[in-house]
Amino acid sequence: MAINWYPGHMAKGVREIKESIKLVDIIYYMLDARAPISSMNYDILDASRGKKIILLFNKVDLSDRSELKKYIKYYSDMGYPCLEIDAKNIKIVKDIINLSKKILLEKNLKLESRGLKEKEIKSIVLGIPNVGKSTLINTISKKRIMEVKNFPGVTRNISWSKLSEDIFLLDTPGVLLPKLDEKTGLVLSIIGSIKDSILPEMEVMKFALSFLLKKYPLRLKEKYNIVSGDTIDTMLEKIYKSRNLQGEVDYSRVFVIFLKDIRDYKLGGLIFDDLER
Repeated sequence: MAINWYPGHMAKGVREIKESIKLVDIIYYMLDARAPISSMNYDILDASRGKKIILLFNKVDLSDRSELKKYIKYYSDMGYPCLEIDAKNIKIVKDIINLSKKILLEKNLKLESRGLKEKEIKSIVLGIPNVGKSTLINTISKKRIMEVKNFPGVTRNISWSKLSEDIFLLDTPGVLLPKLDEKTGLVLSIIGSIKDSILPEMEVMKFALSFLLKKYPLRLKEKYNIVSGDTIDTMLEKIYKSRNLQGEVDYSRVFVIFLKDIRDYKLGGLIFDDLER
């Protein structure tokens, strides 16, 4: 199945982000806690070498929290500090600030040993569409006075938001999407990170049902009475009838119902990735 989802503005956005990375001291890379692997862009990580990176796992309220621990350990073992967050909660800003200062402490101590003043920290938020970047920035904006600052050697039309007294956030994070293989595309479609119209509805439903039967069979049983051994037609019919709908099954309607149930936590906290994939 071919996945054509890398439009021109995405490519331009990635180029701009790679240039912006050169300006910052620390990167906040936001992952969707329902897709901790599929929502990562390793090209951007490669472009970020030499920078401090904090991974922010957003939408943890929709995730399988016990399973998420495995992914946090996976990235922690790779050397990335991790935070579980709710981008709508202003309290998380304090945690981000404290962790940022902690991981930059060694750098600042070296400056002090040379008699230099601790410098202001420049940061940026990155992540795929619909992961919560804008929500986090809006949360910060509503609570704090946003301040525009120009740094020496930095283009004047780039503005920075004040995250704390000494941490500034580049408030033009742009757009970012990974180059998609088939499985990644299907996972991102399920969680709503790419448009529902990009991939064939039936392929998305087949993948989601197959994955859920393997990892969360009891959830399907409790919600739709779907069991292992049901044909795809039987499963879709059961989802359709779970809304007390009658007559011939409308597969497009099933698609909308099924994805809405997943995204609205009707099947509980889920993770659609697999560390062994």
